[in-house]
Amino acid sequence: MTKESSSLDLTSKVRTSPDAFFSQVSNEIVVLNLETGCYHSLDPIGAAIWSTLATSHSVEEICAGLSKDYKAAPETVQADTLEFLGKLVERGLVIVD
Repeated sequence: MTKESSSLDLTSKVRTSPDAFFSQVSNEIVVLNLETGCYHSLDPIGAAIWSTLATSHSVEEICAGLSKDYKAAPETVQADTLEFLGKLVERGLVIVD
């Protein structure tokens, strides 16, 4: 993990990068990093997380919504969401405020 993603925790506020352009394709979201030219495909749960990032939210707020929507254990949702967001930060798609 990079320094930025290693500082990611439940209290971190995250939002999409201005360098990330995205489009909904069926039940997925495809994201283009305009700086690198790399495309990334997000599955339905990744797309659900992405849709919350238009405005800055804490990771904890995102996890609470996912846990409720998917009726999943909060600990599992938190671990998986932190890992996923860390990858998005490393790829320059998400900014930690």
